[in-house]
Amino acid sequence: MTADASEIRVKVADYAVASTGVIATIGLGSCVAIALYDPTARVGGLAHILLPDESMSRDRSNPAKFPATILPIVLEEMRRLGAAPRRVRAKIAGGASLSAYTATIDQVANRADAVHATLTNYSLSFSAAP
Repeated sequence: MTADASEIRVKVADYAVASTGVIATIGLGSCVAIALYDPTARVGGLAHILLPDESMSRDRSNPAKFPATILPIVLEEMRRLGAAPRRVRAKIAGGASLSAYTATIDQVANRADAVHATLTNYSLSFSAAP
């Protein structure tokens, strides 16, 4: 979803790209958020990742669930708004182990590892969000 609004809320297994306003998500829990930004073009994107890869879901129709399928979409939408992949920086947040009922430590680690691997595959510089 590409938008030009003052505030865009990204829900679980969703994403947004914009050149104005604020893109935000809440309630990450064990999910991982990937925030992308090109400071020169002033274009940003945010994806709220639910699962590490498609093998963990029966329903694979939503590419925003998985880092490997949503990152190329977000980068392409950012490019259309003037971003250059070489300038894009990434921040990641989330991946909490909430309880034994929500996610095992291995599932949380797999989610974070999948996000790291995907960002590395696209040669994106990244760090943890403050």
